[in-house]
Amino acid sequence: MKPFLQKYPAAQCALDIAAHDLLARKVQKPLYQVWGLRLHEKMPLSNFTLSLAEPQTMIEQMQNVNFPIYKVKMGKDTPLQEVLQAIRTHTQATLRIDANASWSVEQTLQSFPYLSQMKIEFLEQPLAPTDWQGMQMLQSHKTLPIFADESCQTLADVEKCSQYFEGINLKLTKCGGLTPALQIIRKARKLGLQVMAGCMTESSVGISALAQLLPLLDYVDMDGSMLIANDFAKGIYLENGKAIFPNEAGIGVTLKQEYLSCFGF
Repeated sequence: MKPFLQKYPAAQCALDIAAHDLLARKVQKPLYQVWGLRLHEKMPLSNFTLSLAEPQTMIEQMQNVNFPIYKVKMGKDTPLQEVLQAIRTHTQATLRIDANASWSVEQTLQSFPYLSQMKIEFLEQPLAPTDWQGMQMLQSHKTLPIFADESCQTLADVEKCSQYFEGINLKLTKCGGLTPALQIIRKARKLGLQVMAGCMTESSVGISALAQLLPLLDYVDMDGSMLIANDFAKGIYLENGKAIFPNEAGIGVTLKQEYLSCFGF
């Protein structure tokens, strides 16, 4: 499958998830059990993402949910202190920052003291994905963990990231599915990296597949299905950041009744 879909990781991901789901359904077990994993109380809670916007809009996004952790999206021109001060007046929840590769080295260095002051848990992808020289310049000055996102999309990226980051954020649609995700996790652990799994804005199919990895993760961002109005499936969902697993085989997904005809059922 991979040689033919190497340039199309999202398509590879869809087929890979379907194959894992079918395997687990054939033995009538949840996929994580087929892998020899079990759910446990120490599995990470998901953050809820506050999309890049004016501070008041971010506050409104936050007030629509009740999560113990929020990921705050930042851009090159985002007023860091104004945004974080506004958020902190409304919650003492754990905060993470995702700069989406938009900051410069100087901007990142200047942010470190304030990020520590505001007790930010970690900073995700401050610099451009291949700015290794810039990441080297951050090494002796950083005051909080930095996680790779855009810098670490496939198994081949993990080793280099281990030299510059404390952790990685893998995404199924970027790495090609559950099979490469498991390989990435094993490699990251061997290199001493922490592991987060994230999502795109996607249906409960993708989120439920991602949730199978939860027993192996340190952190997770799996709010993608909460951000769409036309989710065609039911599966693993979040309650205040905690993943709730239905009593279903495979990845735990069923199609919603109103969408069955769209899929020929």
